[in-house]
Amino acid sequence: MSKFKSRKFWLAVGTVFSIAIAAVTGVEVDPAAIAGIVLVISTYIVGQGLVDKPVGQAQVEGSLNVGKLQLELYAKNLEAQFAEVTNELEVTKAAVELTAVPDVE
Repeated sequence: MSKFKSRKFWLAVGTVFSIAIAAVTGVEVDPAAIAGIVLVISTYIVGQGLVDKPVGQAQVEGSLNVGKLQLELYAKNLEAQFAEVTNELEVTKAAVELTAVPDVE
């Protein structure tokens, strides 16, 4: 959905739409003018894409770092819960062993 908010996308759509409308309506447009417009627009789109790439890459890396930290925190919580359950099981096991020992008189 974010592609529809992109200036590059709408510029490309507008260029293609304008050329198609000119062809359908029969408006005489110099082929050199069309080639020049397409060259300028495509250069802008490629240049803007090169500029936007590091920004997008930084956003992805930032998201990965946040995700990694969340996973580490989740793993620590699981370890703590596991230790707690293990401790409870050991206490329960010891209690069962104590009740199973016969009284020696």
